[in-house]
Amino acid sequence: MMQQTFSTANDEVADISAGTDQGTPIPRDGKRCTPNAWPFP
Repeated sequence: MMQQTFSTANDEVADISAGTDQGTPIPRDGKRCTPNAWPFP
């Protein structure tokens, strides 16, 4: 099963979800995911 995401940065997700109630507010805090160099197959 493949994980599907809209973005890897909180700022971008906050922009996408602005104006819609997501249940939990997503802060614009500059955090960004980094790739895993050693993914588990």
